[in-house]
Amino acid sequence: MTCLRQAPAYINTTVTPSSSSHQFNSSVEEININYFRVKLLRTDLTSGWEVINFTIQWTSFTGAGIISCKDIYTLGYRVSKAYTIFPTSNNSFQVYCDLSGTEGEAGWTVIQRRYDGSVDFYRNWNEYVTGFGNKNGEYWLGLENIRILTENFVRLHIEMVTCANQSLYAEYGWFGIGAASSNYTLEVGSKTGTARDSFISWHNGQRFTTYDRDNDLFNGTKYRDQNCAIAYHGAWWYRDCYISNLNGMYNPCAGDSKTMNWRGLNTPYTGLRSVTMKIKPI
Repeated sequence: MTCLRQAPAYINTTVTPSSSSHQFNSSVEEININYFRVKLLRTDLTSGWEVINFTIQWTSFTGAGIISCKDIYTLGYRVSKAYTIFPTSNNSFQVYCDLSGTEGEAGWTVIQRRYDGSVDFYRNWNEYVTGFGNKNGEYWLGLENIRILTENFVRLHIEMVTCANQSLYAEYGWFGIGAASSNYTLEVGSKTGTARDSFISWHNGQRFTTYDRDNDLFNGTKYRDQNCAIAYHGAWWYRDCYISNLNGMYNPCAGDSKTMNWRGLNTPYTGLRSVTMKIKPI
């Protein structure tokens, strides 16, 4: 028996049934310094009860190699919630992991989530760099953390629910942002999905702007030296100004250009009910 001085970051389990005819899926539900709890789902029977003897072989992890939620899923975790990842030897932080879905599609790392307006997204530059909100609720992961996770391009999946409760998505085959010295310049491409593009065509190659850090191109004759973040109550990779404003004001169904909206929908400038942005290694 091994005595642990602290709870391991993650545990990988393998279930070996007493009978070769028994088949199980296992997922780790909880880790504690004194115990861990594993959920077993028997897959070879649809009903019925019997005594089953099984052994669990397990290995604990301190976090090395857990660089995204895809790795969390690979370890057998199936509960979508906040987990700690370790993308580099010098960095660890919490993210919300979407572990729902099928084997090939589960394991997304959420970088932005909004659904009830409980978190104010009209924030300054430093807050957008470091991140804010509740990892199990509404939050923005932070530009610096997103940069670390996208040093190698990743897939970006954006899920949206419209005012009419229609669920749509836009997925991008590659996504990344530049270093702080570039003001986190956006790089994105290869669009698929049910929502028309409102990201590549206007925002690709743009720098991030907040109300106190004006990096946009909103300086034409009519609106000379204006700031898109102030004009549209948000923070984004604005050009002059936007066709998507997913960090705008939360006001579902409002016909207001300051709202959280995606102009590629059939109802441009109408506030969305919810948005989730999530990434996954290619």
